[in-house]
Amino acid sequence: MATTARGITYPASTDDVRPWEDMQSLAETADDALDDLEVQVGSVLARGNRATSKTGITTETAFFRFDDVPVLSGHAITMELSGVSLQPASDASTQVGAIRVRYTTDGSTPTTSSTELSIHRVACPTTANAPYFSFVATYYPPSDMNLSVVWTVSREAGTVNQQAAPSVGGMQFQIVDRGAAPSASGTSI
Repeated sequence: MATTARGITYPASTDDVRPWEDMQSLAETADDALDDLEVQVGSVLARGNRATSKTGITTETAFFRFDDVPVLSGHAITMELSGVSLQPASDASTQVGAIRVRYTTDGSTPTTSSTELSIHRVACPTTANAPYFSFVATYYPPSDMNLSVVWTVSREAGTVNQQAAPSVGGMQFQIVDRGAAPSASGTSI
């Protein structure tokens, strides 16, 4: 039996023809390949919830993490956060907060000094009626790997402590495989 680059077996021209066995072998290897795709493509790879605020923040501080999530090369992987509000501990007209996504791919635990994937800065001058928002960052793995991600919050400007507050349903975190992604294209103008 011969094998394709993707591991699917088929009868070679020099093999004895055994149609039923050959068809069963082809079906089983195709079934295995489809099982692998079902686990990854379009799937939520990790999800979590934080129901409590992260308070007293003056410097960049981690507040949620996923470790060693398997991701596939050539896919678009999104790190998503919803239901979060950045608020100062007290009203401060010049207060700016930020949420960052940082990551590692070497098996280490991500920290506030790990590689930054994306940042979302928000002016947050008041504790009353601070808006809730969602934040999405996208990563394109150069090879199949385990991805570890940490969300951090910081005070970027201002003098009062910053906090990340959840909506009624909590802060929702997830990592999603969006499927195969084309190579980068387009032109900066």
